[in-house]
Amino acid sequence: MFLGWKPHAGQRLFLETKVPIKVLACGRRWGKSEACAHEIVQTLNEPAPREVLIVAPTQDQCLPIFDKVCEILQRQTGGPAVLLRRSPRPMLRYGGSRLLARSSAREGRYLRGRKAHLIVVDEAAFLQSPVIMETLLPMVADTGGRIVLASTPQGKNHFHALFAQGQIEEGRVWSQQCPSWQNPLLSPVQLDWQRDSMSGQQFGVEYQAQFVDPAGQVFKSEWLEKAVKRGNSEIDSDAPIVAGIDWARYHDYTALAIAQGYRSHAVIRAVYRWHRVPWQAQAQQIAQTLREFHVERALCDRTGAGDAAMEILEPLCDCPIEGIVFNAAHKGRLIDQLALVLEKGSLGLPNEEALLNELRFFEAVPRDNGVKLSAPIGGHDDLVIATALALDALPAPYHTPICIAGKRRV
Repeated sequence: MFLGWKPHAGQRLFLETKVPIKVLACGRRWGKSEACAHEIVQTLNEPAPREVLIVAPTQDQCLPIFDKVCEILQRQTGGPAVLLRRSPRPMLRYGGSRLLARSSAREGRYLRGRKAHLIVVDEAAFLQSPVIMETLLPMVADTGGRIVLASTPQGKNHFHALFAQGQIEEGRVWSQQCPSWQNPLLSPVQLDWQRDSMSGQQFGVEYQAQFVDPAGQVFKSEWLEKAVKRGNSEIDSDAPIVAGIDWARYHDYTALAIAQGYRSHAVIRAVYRWHRVPWQAQAQQIAQTLREFHVERALCDRTGAGDAAMEILEPLCDCPIEGIVFNAAHKGRLIDQLALVLEKGSLGLPNEEALLNELRFFEAVPRDNGVKLSAPIGGHDDLVIATALALDALPAPYHTPICIAGKRRV
């Protein structure tokens, strides 16, 4: 069946499992490239023509699986000829079937509209969630196809959420944790040397395939899980309702967050964002949303283009619009405040994937002149900033003073 290749127990279980979504959390040298290549070859050998796609963050990361498929097919005897093209983008034809290898970083938006019978996503934890959820999954929706997500863990992000779903759901999503030592060809001596040469957390991620938060992650996964559970919690209906607005720059989004409560305990009622929409149209949509929620105060970033955008918005609104000019100190204070209420469990969040992904990936990176607080390169943090501004716009809780003695003479 496998042309002389003997899969170990973990690989065999993966290949024999037939469900629409398979998730592999793999340690180094477990053999995911070999297993995924055989999954592809099985699909290409089906009688009907098949369209198969390999996707990874970069094209170089697609090549190990693509090359392994070529090697397996070349070992096969008989059957139709293999037509191979490696440049400008790898493509293989096998009978009436076709295999493509594509980079999500450069070509993710061009994958839309395609159909596939099998998609193998390598290093899936390092892709942005919208590429998987909004681009790749719809490609197999009307073909009865399957998608394989394989990766070394990268914190508790969207890949972790799909893995966790596979642990409790039967029939549609299946997941497997694949520590390196399941591979009998891996040297125990080499494994012990790696264990001694790196931190326990690094070894846990790289070789035990454990999901742990990265060191620079500002908003811990358990805080976000707790906040989503509080998302529907009751807040006094008379509590103030405010908004935070972060204006777009270049490729970013304009983001709006609606909050209700007080800084010490609040709920984010809704978040919105706009991309490549003219300023006037953005301002009109934001003003309409503020009226629908009966917002009493809005706080927005007026740095750069935000100053002009705020001037367009102000005449359209019934509530006061206040702006702040961002600098490192202001941003640090806002992020610290947001992190504190999330850690204390006193902020509820909506179950909005875009917001949660921005919070998961938001990081603190040491620099020579301090710490940079932002999304990783290629990511967005607009909803994070809008949420932090909305929280800051809320009033501090009012405490009634209690007189416990009469006047004192000082």
